Parts: sequence; structure tokens; C-alpha cells
Amino acid sequence: MDQGATVDERLEALGAAIRKARTSQGITQAKLAQMIGQSNGQAYIVRVESGASVAMTVIIKIADALGMRVDDLIDF
Repeated sequence: MDQGATVDERLEALGAAIRKARTSQGITQAKLAQMIGQSNGQAYIVRVESGASVAMTVIIKIADALGMRVDDLIDF
């Protein structure tokens, strides 16, 4: 993704990267939510994967849960 991408475009790319990593590992949205301690469950992960704004602490938790580095998710 080029440097001229909007914030929304970057959030969508982050969501897509999370979705790709999650599905490649056979993890459901509900399971990922449980792994990161998110009480809102699947609905929260749906929002994240749809490009909603997400706190850096959540990105770190998701990367840890997927056994990845944060920069693997935001390499766009």
C-alpha cells in the first residue's frame, strides 16, 4: 500500500491481514475474541476485520494470539 493511502484504507488492510492470518490458522472469530480476552466476542472481531479503528493494545494481543509479530499484520 502506498504512503498516500487514507487511514480508512490502512485500517481495512489491517483488518484483511488479521482475517487472512486467522483463517489460515483455522481460528474462528469467536475463538480469536476469546484468545484475546474480548468479552464482546465475535462481533468485536467482525468490526476489527471490517476496518474499524482498533487500539494498539488489541493489535498486540491479536498478533500474540496468532503467533505473529505486529509488523507482520501492518506490513502494507
